[in-house]
Amino acid sequence: MDLLPLPVGIPQEFWRHGAGIAVCQGLLVISYSNELQVFALPEDIACGGLRSPKRELVHVRTLGGAAPMEFKFSTAFTGYMAFTDGVSTASETISRRLLLVTDNGHAAVHVIDVVHGAHVGYVAAPGTIKCPRGVAARKSLAAVTCWELGHVVRLFEDSDGRWCA
Repeated sequence: MDLLPLPVGIPQEFWRHGAGIAVCQGLLVISYSNELQVFALPEDIACGGLRSPKRELVHVRTLGGAAPMEFKFSTAFTGYMAFTDGVSTASETISRRLLLVTDNGHAAVHVIDVVHGAHVGYVAAPGTIKCPRGVAARKSLAAVTCWELGHVVRLFEDSDGRWCA
């Protein structure tokens, strides 16, 4: 599979201080200055090529600034993100994908519904995980790199919207 650069660009005011980036279902999210910036991807993005004209992404919304989405991304190695595959419940699998966001300043990992602009909980509540950095998600599992007397990876499982280590 050949990978080609896509002819899109993030407006310049958003790319200078972003640490994390995640993409899913037509949305691209970057962490920037203690906020999440959400952009819509063009529907025909996969049809582009090297000769297509470059297009700026459309800014959809800004998330953050007020509790519980009062992020502290100002420290190093924070604001990294990953989308989940979907929320699993005992009765069904919901196609809604959620964004997991590391927040070193609050020692937390947030769960954000980007489409609806809502904070829906935590993988790790504020003060419960030391120096969360990277995050990866697959099905009902999330792996978070953090610091506990050395670098470690903590594994969490989602069960009906409640994340357990």
